[in-house]
Amino acid sequence: MTGLYVDTSAVLKRVFIEDGSTQVREILGTRYARGDLVVSSELTWVELSRALLRAQVSDVGTHISDACAGIARQPLNPTVMKRAREIGPSGLRSLDAIHLAAAIDLGATEMLTFDHRLAEAATLVGVNAVP
Repeated sequence: MTGLYVDTSAVLKRVFIEDGSTQVREILGTRYARGDLVVSSELTWVELSRALLRAQVSDVGTHISDACAGIARQPLNPTVMKRAREIGPSGLRSLDAIHLAAAIDLGATEMLTFDHRLAEAATLVGVNAVP
């Protein structure tokens, strides 16, 4: 795959308008127009759901469908979970390690993330962090 892996920090910007929301829309719009594969792991759907529940957003399912529109969902597998236990610097948080391992498993060349630690870890293993 030479596509774009999108982590939860980026998908959340499709739900909550904040710094970077316009940038996410532009990047994803450009990628869709080019026909690029845009993908995320099942973890994004879990994290997004939890964030919406914490924010007491009504109709969580609709918001998740809208936020994840156009993003292919990749199930987590034992290979990803094993890699997540071993990948990156020691300061990389657990869920971010799963995102990074999933991106590598998919062969993603780029990752759309607003998490600085995850971006640094991605760069260390040869995945270009966007923006």
